[in-house]
Amino acid sequence: MGADLVELMDAQEHRGADSTGFAIYGPPRDSGYVLRCTGFDKQRLSRDLEEFHAVLREHGADYLEDPKILTDDSAHYCIRMVISDPRDLGRWIADADLISDHFEVQSCGRSLEIIKDIGGSSAVADKHGVRDMIGTHGLGHARLATESSVLPNASHP
Repeated sequence: MGADLVELMDAQEHRGADSTGFAIYGPPRDSGYVLRCTGFDKQRLSRDLEEFHAVLREHGADYLEDPKILTDDSAHYCIRMVISDPRDLGRWIADADLISDHFEVQSCGRSLEIIKDIGGSSAVADKHGVRDMIGTHGLGHARLATESSVLPNASHP
């Protein structure tokens, strides 16, 4: 699924290449969630992860896999995490959103992963491993910012 979606998005790159978003529905999990997060200050990466992990544990959840940090020469960083079920997902999300104004949970799902980043489809796919993703269906969006900033959280699938 991922490789096919990237190929389709490459054909749309003329629409704009400053930001790209992918949404891929993978095999559903019986429990736990896959998270996609973005941080906007690489100097705070370790501290952001510590704060995030503390909030996660406060809600009765933990990492099921080590967080995968995805970074390049951009000012921001991205993280893919797999977590166990928090006691109350809505409360956990609300608390996670309060961690800082420069760390955002972009996606939280049992099967859906949303990838948002700056750059064209090939660059975003390479950074996030989109071509290797397996799924049932997906969608993508190429963006050219006209009246807003070029930021990963401003892109969308």
